[in-house]
Amino acid sequence: CVLPGQGKYHDPEFRIRGTKPWGKNTIAFEDKHVTDVITDLSIEWLEHKRNKSKPFFLMHHYKAPHDYFDNAPRYESYLADIDIPSPASLWKMNPHFGSLATRGDRDELVPHIGTSIGGRNPRRSYLSDLPSRYPDEFPINFDPNDYSDDENKKFAYNAYLKKFLRCVKGIDDNIGRLLQKLEALGQLDNTIIVYTADQGFMLGEHDYQDKRWMYEQSQRMPLMIRYPKRVKPGQRFDTLIENVDFAPTLLEYAGASIPSTIQGQSFRSLLETGREPDSWKKETYYRYWMHMAHHDNPAHVGIRTKTHKLIFYYGCNYDGGYRTPPGWELYDLASDPAETINLYDNPENTDLVADLKARLATLRQRIGDDGTHYPACEQILQEYWNYDTSSREKAIQISHEFLARRLGELARGDRTPKTYVGTDHQ
Repeated sequence: CVLPGQGKYHDPEFRIRGTKPWGKNTIAFEDKHVTDVITDLSIEWLEHKRNKSKPFFLMHHYKAPHDYFDNAPRYESYLADIDIPSPASLWKMNPHFGSLATRGDRDELVPHIGTSIGGRNPRRSYLSDLPSRYPDEFPINFDPNDYSDDENKKFAYNAYLKKFLRCVKGIDDNIGRLLQKLEALGQLDNTIIVYTADQGFMLGEHDYQDKRWMYEQSQRMPLMIRYPKRVKPGQRFDTLIENVDFAPTLLEYAGASIPSTIQGQSFRSLLETGREPDSWKKETYYRYWMHMAHHDNPAHVGIRTKTHKLIFYYGCNYDGGYRTPPGWELYDLASDPAETINLYDNPENTDLVADLKARLATLRQRIGDDGTHYPACEQILQEYWNYDTSSREKAIQISHEFLARRLGELARGDRTPKTYVGTDHQ
């Protein structure tokens, strides 16, 4: 069963294989929540549809908590009277956070880079989006003009977190149902269970929403593995593991050969010995392509080690267009895990920056993300790679030009500007 697109939270419909062309064979579930239905389908398959004489592989994927969040009705009272704790960076931006790329010249782009929880971003914010979707989470007859900016941000933040966490609560309860069924079938301790996600999520940090950022809350994702026959419970690792590593790990556990074309590495030995192999990767690669699209995130590329993160916002779309100011950010994850102080311009970090840039360039070549498919974009990326005085002066001018463009879009009522047209443009 496959949800069409992201599917619906309520009364979900699924595409299935059948006699008609793909997409035409569907099943629907009225008066059901999608998280419950997905669990029902998996349990039904485990009980009645799998070949019980053979090992099984089940991919059990939930829609939740994809936005806009809509929990099952039974969770409406969950957290209802709780004031959700918030990150400090939701309320105050450290003056050393970010860069010209994310703040603009003299902070002129702060309202326009990154969709917001409160009313900071005039194009899209949870303050503007959520009151009509979740009126019960706001005061009766809510009008933001009746409240201060901080009060409005608090209303929007609590609505955001409560709806999100109610969806997560539904996942928790349904994972419990699935594990109980595996136990009833005598398969719980005989099954490798991997709990993970496709990315993390910003929950108010830096007054940002959604994912799409290389900051920790977005880049990192949950990963828990249970296999009591081989994996000691309670272990925690700081090893750099990427989603490309899941397939070779599961293939090795299944006794299958690992194709040479797979980019990842098996981490089975880590799970079973508790020791990170000496040959394990020392850095991970990140790229976000969808420049200034759904959530006003500038396109960027970067490298993360266990101790540091280097991010390069190169400031253009695939075709080199819809320019925003390029900029670099460096964070010390050991001393500043909340990533509030950009250390890129600190003179004592010159050698560190050079080393991380060299490793980032090597990663791009090894992975194959070398810019050959989008030469106009790559030309801009290379132009600002060294980020000298001349580059910074041009970036400041681009900041002014983008501000004028965005203000013009807002004045015209264009809340969904097209940022990519398929040809080189400025």
